[in-house]
Order: sequence, then C-alpha cells, then structure tokens
Amino acid sequence: MDRYYEISLAPGFVVSKDTLLYGKLGYFSVRANSDTESYTQTGYSYGIGAKTLFNTASLGNNFYVFGELKSRAGNTVKQTTSSGYTFDMKAGGTSFLLGVGMNF
Repeated sequence: MDRYYEISLAPGFVVSKDTLLYGKLGYFSVRANSDTESYTQTGYSYGIGAKTLFNTASLGNNFYVFGELKSRAGNTVKQTTSSGYTFDMKAGGTSFLLGVGMNF
C-alpha cells in the first residue's frame, strides 16, 4: 500500500457526564503499487465508539480513554496490468482501536 486516506464524520450523544457514544461514517481511498503500475480503490467506512473522561485528583479531567470498532468496504474493481493479466481488487477490513488521549 502506497497511500491511504480517510475522512469521517463522528456524530455522538452523551450518555453520562463523562461518557460519549458515537457512530462514524466515512470515505476512504487507497493506492497500491507494483513495480510498474499503480491501482486505486475507494469505498466507505462505518463504525461505533465510546469515549469517557478519566477523572483523577492529581491530573484533573483532561485525560480520556476510548474504544472504536470500524469496518471498511470498497467496491470490487477489475484491473488489467500492462502485460494483460486481469484481476479483481477490493479493499476492506475491520479494525478495533483502544486509546488514551488528553484534552488541551
């Protein structure tokens, strides 16, 4: 994979004073290269997540933890190489992300 980018919207709603649940909808583009050719695939992404403030006496409530489950699905694209070989390309996958962050 030579290049990957994604843009997402994450609308959410507050379930308690420290916790936010959200959904994610997005669009992605990925480019793969061989020695002589480049192939581009686009598609959409969707997911769910939760973020909660980590409130401590010494650090305040600037820290948070979050978890997110996201899937990506691309359209199947038929590609032909310069040597005449034809193949189907489809980008996609599922990921789970855990993290810690700090609000400034």
